[in-house]
Amino acid sequence: MTTPTPDPLRVALWLAAQGYAVHPLAPGAKLPVRGCDRCAAGTKERPNPHHVPHDGHGCECIAVGRPCHGVLAATTDAERIAAWWAWIPSAGVGVAAGPSGLVILDVDCHGGQPPEEQSELLPGVETAATPSHCSSRRDVRRCPAAVRRH
Repeated sequence: MTTPTPDPLRVALWLAAQGYAVHPLAPGAKLPVRGCDRCAAGTKERPNPHHVPHDGHGCECIAVGRPCHGVLAATTDAERIAAWWAWIPSAGVGVAAGPSGLVILDVDCHGGQPPEEQSELLPGVETAATPSHCSSRRDVRRCPAAVRRH
């Protein structure tokens, strides 16, 4: 029996309802979706002649609801999320760790075995281990509000 693939929009809306800031990922990739012509630099092989180098923190695209800058555009706003996934229904779901109050520990073992218990790295915080494609361990932890930077 195969497990059905979850609908990315439903996943994004559920995460946002839990307080996690999300943004769309390019289908089948772990990269943010390509932005507008002004924001997307292109690649070395295919540079974008319309690209204008700029700091994404103040980019007008974020204010008007475009996901051009990935984690900088991440939101919990259900209407904006629905619009993004209407535009690219097969987009993956990215979670912006910092705005979501998360710390992600990626412990690579370089051929060895990952440690069984990492609770001493950040004691006293919630943790959830996520699958990894290699011999590493990735823990997602809630960052205590007292140590969050804004």
